[in-house]
Amino acid sequence: MTEKDDPSRVAFGGNGHGSPDLPRRSHTGNGADGKGTLAGRELAFPGSTSDGARSSKLGQLILDTLDRGVIALDLDGVVIDANADAQRILEAGDSMCVRAGRLEFHDPHLDRRLTHLLSALALGAFVATGFAAQLPAPNSSRPRRILVFPVSHRASRADIAVLVNIFDTHSKHVISHQLLRDLYGLTPAQAAVTAYLFEGHSVEQTAQKLGVSVNTVRSHLKCTFAKCDVHSQAELLHLLDLGPHSL
Repeated sequence: MTEKDDPSRVAFGGNGHGSPDLPRRSHTGNGADGKGTLAGRELAFPGSTSDGARSSKLGQLILDTLDRGVIALDLDGVVIDANADAQRILEAGDSMCVRAGRLEFHDPHLDRRLTHLLSALALGAFVATGFAAQLPAPNSSRPRRILVFPVSHRASRADIAVLVNIFDTHSKHVISHQLLRDLYGLTPAQAAVTAYLFEGHSVEQTAQKLGVSVNTVRSHLKCTFAKCDVHSQAELLHLLDLGPHSL
């Protein structure tokens, strides 16, 4: 499937800012094993004559449902693939961009660290390690967090060599009321309380938004603890943060 045929992929231009050019590889198979794109793990479907196309589409769908951005790079730092969240960040161009096909961080220090990692991998260094860092996120109270790590220490030029994971890609921290009702058996009132708390509101703020008393909110919360098998608000929020967040 080409970019033109796949509406889940955004066509980029080549100026490195706002509309980067993301080259695509047409091979099937798992790029981490040297056979193509990140989304193209080769799977066996009995009786199928188009396993490659089916697995590639499945891989794209899986990547786009992750709660983070994912960018795959080859040994030259060229972007082989990126999921939808990562593409939106690259299009914005506020903390990283694609220039001449290569991923570049606007922070010179981070860009040097990426270059050093790629160089070490190209030389066959078995001790090459990744790195974590923070990126400024416009219109957000929290910076984005990135994790850059090698996929293989024996990658060829055509393989996926490094993955860049970008966390905190969503400006809103929300969870579906219907999901809370279906997954945990919450009532509409309990789901409303839980959703407000998940968004970062306090018990008092939640009570004000719902037009009920603080004691009512705490009563709903106590029932929610029992249904979710947790014993504190911190445990509840940790459970919810693990996902899923929407249907």
